[in-house]
Amino acid sequence: MPDPGLKIAQELMADADARHVIAELSCWYDDKIPYAREVARDIGMPVEQLRGILQRLIAGGYATYGPLFREDDGMPIGSSYWLTETGEQLRLVMPGFAQAVLSR
Repeated sequence: MPDPGLKIAQELMADADARHVIAELSCWYDDKIPYAREVARDIGMPVEQLRGILQRLIAGGYATYGPLFREDDGMPIGSSYWLTETGEQLRLVMPGFAQAVLSR
């Protein structure tokens, strides 16, 4: 039986919008993790479409959703999505990612 995460990765890599989201998402270790609405605004994508892609990323284990906290006092300030370690690996092998980073 094929790995469902691998099937999701193949589908994501075939989808230009999904590749754009993967390229823009923060990683699990980043200091600033933006809210989903900010990511959608930054890449010019409807929030509903972004959330659909994020759900596919979560189903494959490439992203997660969780709480965000202020650094100074640890107070919760909301929640958002970010790439897991596996998601970061997916991004690194994503077609065109190296060129996108170099062109920034």
